[in-house]
Amino acid sequence: MYEVVTENWDVPLSTRVSRINKWCKQFGAGNCILISCHSNALGNGKWMNARGWSIWTTRGQNNSDKLAEEIWKVAK
Repeated sequence: MYEVVTENWDVPLSTRVSRINKWCKQFGAGNCILISCHSNALGNGKWMNARGWSIWTTRGQNNSDKLAEEIWKVAK
């Protein structure tokens, strides 16, 4: 297992995508699963009252939807 972000700050999306693409090339895209966890937030530099979480997958029905459904079941 590899971590996309090990830093303690917000790493730019372009950097995260570059890291992921490098691993997909190294191991084969069919052998990679990316799970990106985010908590809902709201505000302009300050934490507000937003709470909860969401699961999003790629467009169209595919294997990522199956994984998302299992994660949702376990987390509920």
